[in-house]
Amino acid sequence: MIYIASPYTDPDPEVTQRRYEAVLRYCVHLVQIERVPYSPVVHFHQMAKHFDLPKDRPYWKKVNATMLRRASHLDVLCLPEWEASTGLREEIADADVMYITVGYVVGDDWWNASEMAL
Repeated sequence: MIYIASPYTDPDPEVTQRRYEAVLRYCVHLVQIERVPYSPVVHFHQMAKHFDLPKDRPYWKKVNATMLRRASHLDVLCLPEWEASTGLREEIADADVMYITVGYVVGDDWWNASEMAL
């Protein structure tokens, strides 16, 4: 399983929504090439919105760490401002401690809009 780490929260809810949509597209891409992605953003975004759950890293840290331990690889989706994300840096550090390979996905060459049904 590939754990997808990405920036998520932002004071502007539209930025948060666009980040969710970008990660969703990346997960679709991975499924299309027969990989198994897991993204806490994709998995919990709608749940957090619908049930007004916290959207910050401390609230989700235990769940995310449990899933990360099961991953063979961590992909960092380098969306704008990804380097400023404290939660993302923590996920990378957690992966390093767990000896999980970390890769960085830069740009959007992986996304062919004609193949997406979003």
